[in-house]
Amino acid sequence: MTIPNALRRTGVLFLWALVYYVSGVASLAFEDPVSNMAIIWFPAGVSVSAFLSSQRNHWPMLFVALLAARVLLGEHGWHALLPTLAFSAVALAGSVAIAWLVRHFARRGDDVHAIVLWLLATVAVCGAQALIRKTWLLLAGEASQHTFLSNWMSGVNGVFFATVVVMNVLNSNLRDFPTSAREKAAGGLCLLLLALNTWYIFGAPPDWLTSILDTDAGAAVYFLLACLPIALTLAVCVAWRSPGGSLALLVLGSIVVNYTDQKTGPFYVPGLLEGEPLLLAQSYLSITALLVVAVRLMT
Repeated sequence: MTIPNALRRTGVLFLWALVYYVSGVASLAFEDPVSNMAIIWFPAGVSVSAFLSSQRNHWPMLFVALLAARVLLGEHGWHALLPTLAFSAVALAGSVAIAWLVRHFARRGDDVHAIVLWLLATVAVCGAQALIRKTWLLLAGEASQHTFLSNWMSGVNGVFFATVVVMNVLNSNLRDFPTSAREKAAGGLCLLLLALNTWYIFGAPPDWLTSILDTDAGAAVYFLLACLPIALTLAVCVAWRSPGGSLALLVLGSIVVNYTDQKTGPFYVPGLLEGEPLLLAQSYLSITALLVVAVRLMT
């Protein structure tokens, strides 16, 4: 029995709204206590992926569905409902703008051009959104000196990371999970090593490093160790291709975000200024996601 188109579209909208909401709950669970900002705002990438993968005539209803999910994420009373709606609409309008710029200006068959467009559009649009929010908070007398950069980086890194994860899963041209037992075993081993290695490095300073962490050499070694999970993520991506890249990023991101929220790991070594560990964690996940994109292009 075939499913009516209207019912199928409704189910797709509900699914996107649910993924958006769940990713928002996950982001809000790891708020930085100093800036009151999420370590990385995953819904930004989910919404960009939703618009990129949907037909343009479905965008209005998709916008409404995601707007409802965004409003539900906020804890507010009726007196704060209008500002919440306004901020939510501005955030989703930014996702629409990024998707429109990529879809409108990308050259058919030129993946590199489309990715560069996506990168530039994300940086520019998220910057404009952060400026709008900064201006609003300044007028309300609530802004701090870190508001603009925190909002900008949280949005940019959220788009970079979550868009790669979601689009890797959705892109039908990349559904090429390996069939050979050797590739499956290699990917599984790399994924296990990724989880164990990331836990070991980010969970707490290793005992043999603890005594020298307050030196430049100790901090440098700790940062070098943090590169190992990136290499293992790329290894999973090569072995298991697109699905492996998404799974490896989810494993890496969940562990890094969890321990960064607990203020442990290589981004919380002595000598860093306030706010720098959060920025390093965001950039770490985004760079890894972009490297996964580069590996997929090359392979």
